[in-house]
Amino acid sequence: MRCDMNGTLRAFLLLALAATFPKAAFSGDATPDEAEIRNVETRQQEAWNRHDAKAYANLFTEDGDVVNVVGWWWKGRAEIEKKLAAAYAYVFRESTLTITEVDVKFLTPQIAVAHVRWSMVGARTPAGIPEPRQGIQTQVLQKEGGQWLIAAFQNTNGVPEKPFPTGTPDAPPAVGNCKPVGERTSEVGCWIIADQPVGQLTESQTFWHLDVYPTRAAAEEAKGPSGTVVESLGKVWLLTVEKAGWRPSKGQRIAEIGPLPIVAGEKYSAQYMEAILNPGMTSSIHTHSGPEAWYTLAGETCLETPEGKYVGRAGGPPVIVPGGPSMHLTATGAEQRRALVLILHQTSKPPTTLVHDWTPKGLCKK
Repeated sequence: MRCDMNGTLRAFLLLALAATFPKAAFSGDATPDEAEIRNVETRQQEAWNRHDAKAYANLFTEDGDVVNVVGWWWKGRAEIEKKLAAAYAYVFRESTLTITEVDVKFLTPQIAVAHVRWSMVGARTPAGIPEPRQGIQTQVLQKEGGQWLIAAFQNTNGVPEKPFPTGTPDAPPAVGNCKPVGERTSEVGCWIIADQPVGQLTESQTFWHLDVYPTRAAAEEAKGPSGTVVESLGKVWLLTVEKAGWRPSKGQRIAEIGPLPIVAGEKYSAQYMEAILNPGMTSSIHTHSGPEAWYTLAGETCLETPEGKYVGRAGGPPVIVPGGPSMHLTATGAEQRRALVLILHQTSKPPTTLVHDWTPKGLCKK
């Protein structure tokens, strides 16, 4: 009997509580409040595109919170304004925000949740921070003194939704052969950016010299007969095959890599590549008709040959692999690999040949 009475009492209290809220809070009749919330999102877009930190911050309650797309947590209207003012100085100075969809749900007459879909162009985020291109904001809005303000704001970068895999994911895609940069279809991959004869090399070893310049014209002016000017990974490079200790007339020295073992008296060509590989990506099994060297700007790569493995990472010693042996490359670590690669190949032979007579032991997976 007591249980029945308690159940009746709970039902009565719920019905009484529901009766105290306006019908609009539970139906599609909340047109004026919803219109005001949609106006908040319109003003958000306008303030952003004026790069007006104060106007943007004024859309929030005094103690409102922002968590942006990379998880930075700003607490209170004053901090939101301060952080946005700093962001508008450069990173978002040329950015344009477009709000494409707003969905509003009322929890009470004074509290609502809005999901706001957006896109953006023109952001200049620093290295290591993803560029915001599209995403969804989740906002909790509160009505204060007849005005709707954002109390909590969570932003999320978006990517196109894909079906969940129904089994073990396939192995990461193989890079295969590097392709000419003119065939480039995406940033990720291995792209041949130059292949230039350097002539007959009379000694049994040589060196790879890397220098950067503010402009292509300055690099071209400093280039010697065995040098190549390329624009890659955000810089203008003068890449030169020369003896140890060589220096161009100007420019900023980045590295001298060597010695590269070669056959004295042979004619060689320098094939340069830009390699941008996501962790887990692999190459086909191949061989080169001359030494290969890497200069790694970011990430980590492991190369297995019949003799063992080589590991190259940003800030570490360069990798030099003699020509001849079969090899299999894997982008390792947790960061995208970004590197310049030289294959100093005999001019009379192809720089790269795919082979099928050797099986890696999986040393780069250990």
